[in-house]
Amino acid sequence: NTIPDGGNGGKGGDVILVADDSLNTLAGLTNAWRPNSFGGGGAARQSSSFRYMSFTAENGADGGRGYSNGKFGKDVIIRVPPGTVVQEE
Repeated sequence: NTIPDGGNGGKGGDVILVADDSLNTLAGLTNAWRPNSFGGGGAARQSSSFRYMSFTAENGADGGRGYSNGKFGKDVIIRVPPGTVVQEE
C-alpha cells in the first residue's frame, strides 16, 4: 500500500445577487441556469399560487491524483430590483 495522494476538491460556486436600479420587476427571472439569470424573453407566466425560485451554482470538481486540486465551480449572478427579499434554505 502507498500513502494517499489525492488533491482537495475545488470550491463550489457562489450565488450572487446584485441590486439593479434599472429593474422594477422579477417577471423575467427564471430557474434556467445562465451567466445572467435575469434574461427577459417574453411575458411572465401567470400563476394562481406563489412560486419560490431556487438557484444553484456549479459544484467544484473532485481532486485528482498526485495532489492535484479540483477546479472551482462557476458563480451564478442574478440581477434583481432593489428591495427584493431573499431567504436562504
